[in-house]
Amino acid sequence: MAEKLRGQDLKLSYEAMSVFGDMPSNPNAFAALSAGKFLISGRWILRQVSFVNNTAAAVVLSCYDGQDATGQMVGVVSAAAGLTGEMSFGPRGVLLEMGLFISPSAGPVSGSALAVPLWTYNITPPSN
Repeated sequence: MAEKLRGQDLKLSYEAMSVFGDMPSNPNAFAALSAGKFLISGRWILRQVSFVNNTAAAVVLSCYDGQDATGQMVGVVSAAAGLTGEMSFGPRGVLLEMGLFISPSAGPVSGSALAVPLWTYNITPPSN
């Protein structure tokens, strides 16, 4: 299944990515996260992930394109105890093919992932 989803027939042109990269992002919140979580599924353009470290120690938050931590890593950010961490992916963002899995090294952490949902636009296969 993953091979089909990552097939060439589902790739966007550079022009389409430019248009979708300028669309408004949806906030996808997570609260009191202590273990990995499959936050959003499907095709998205990930723009930013930010979180608050609610622990007494430093936390590393890893982000993957996939349903678990075996997916392709798209970013890592750390924050000291009681502080915030933020990871931005530039003005165009990063294309997620399978979805976003986030995994903190400790918890709880709370935050949000800002992403553009490509599956809501009918010219982006697979469409609804």
